[in-house]
Amino acid sequence: MNNLEFALEMKNKRLASGLSQGELASLTHVSRYSINRFENGKANASKETQNIILRCLNYYICDKPFYLLVDYLSVRFPTTDALEIIRKVLGMKADYFIHYDYGYYGYKEHYAYGEIKVMASDDEHMGVFLELKRGRLTQYGICFTGTEQGLVFILEPLS
Repeated sequence: MNNLEFALEMKNKRLASGLSQGELASLTHVSRYSINRFENGKANASKETQNIILRCLNYYICDKPFYLLVDYLSVRFPTTDALEIIRKVLGMKADYFIHYDYGYYGYKEHYAYGEIKVMASDDEHMGVFLELKRGRLTQYGICFTGTEQGLVFILEPLS
């Protein structure tokens, strides 16, 4: 790629990503002054610098969604309300869960629905612990999906 092609591609991708020259400079550890000079064709970037800048820009303008299926996930929430986690995070009715007056990992109690366990404690430092496993008998897949707007957690039935 010659320097004129690089300058044009760099500017177009930077504008498409919504990054300012200063933000791009901070992300790539290249001075804002150099970024400006590269874009305007007043300076030539080395091949290594071109690769660093374009890799960064390609990451920021990624618009293709991705899908990730995992077999195990555990998350601790800074709350003591396990039912709120069931309703708001899992998007499920608490009535579907069986309540047990004992817990695991030092938690006081837990709610279970197949391989989904929501453990609760009165101690706010422990919070609520959500454990999801995708075992042979589990009918839900644990997946993440996302685009440039962010990462979204989804618990969905497997087909």
